[in-house]
Amino acid sequence: MKCFEDLTFCDDFMFCKVMANPEICRGVLEVILGRKIAEAKLVISTQESIQNAYAAKGVRLDVMADDEAHTRYNVEMQVQLVRALPKRARYYSGQMDLDLLRQGMEYEELPDTIVIFLCMFDPFGRRRCVYTFQRQCQEDMDLYLEEGTKIVFVNAGGNTEEADPLLREFLTYLNRPEQISGNRGTLVRKLEQEVEKVKKDYQSREAYMKLELMMRDREREGFARGEQSERQKIVKSLLDLIKPEEIANCLGLPLEEVLRLSKK
Repeated sequence: MKCFEDLTFCDDFMFCKVMANPEICRGVLEVILGRKIAEAKLVISTQESIQNAYAAKGVRLDVMADDEAHTRYNVEMQVQLVRALPKRARYYSGQMDLDLLRQGMEYEELPDTIVIFLCMFDPFGRRRCVYTFQRQCQEDMDLYLEEGTKIVFVNAGGNTEEADPLLREFLTYLNRPEQISGNRGTLVRKLEQEVEKVKKDYQSREAYMKLELMMRDREREGFARGEQSERQKIVKSLLDLIKPEEIANCLGLPLEEVLRLSKK
């Protein structure tokens, strides 16, 4: 793990902390999607866990936000290339749907969903800054299936020559921040300020340091087979700083196990 002082917006810990700021989250969404997001205050949650069936694979989302226009957004920071990224996006989208439609609700009440992956690589090799996917009729390319889902992949290293200036600066901030010269745009300036704010926050620093220790312990064979008392001690030491879902994610434990240990 990086030193706390070296963290950037693209690091998972910092990304979730910064995107918890509704103003910044809205700004990032607007730059990527190229449109205004509902002015109502976004409801932000980070490291949200979704488990819809006992035997199903659960997902832990980096950032999830809802706006007043009945749209749910999931934003994921993807630093490393992983296998089957499009299918991962499909699974995230499907799990969000299952989580949104409660018993007794009509299908018309299902909110629109947008899954966004901020990639530090080109997921499709076409050098585009943004790849947006919606379901389209193969026999009539002007006909779209209006079911309210959209999946967006952002390529931080894409060709920005024809990109909107705001998007160009944002992508440069992600990929080559040293190349931003002169006056910063509002979004990049706020991102830089929020990153510095998190770095000066004692609780954030303490949480990250404890997570770093957890990761080191996890690498040791003893932790994988560790005594319940040791796991309980670790979980309880983190509960005042971060959510149970974040603890489960960092320690590689099921959320149910973390909750069980926290109640002992």
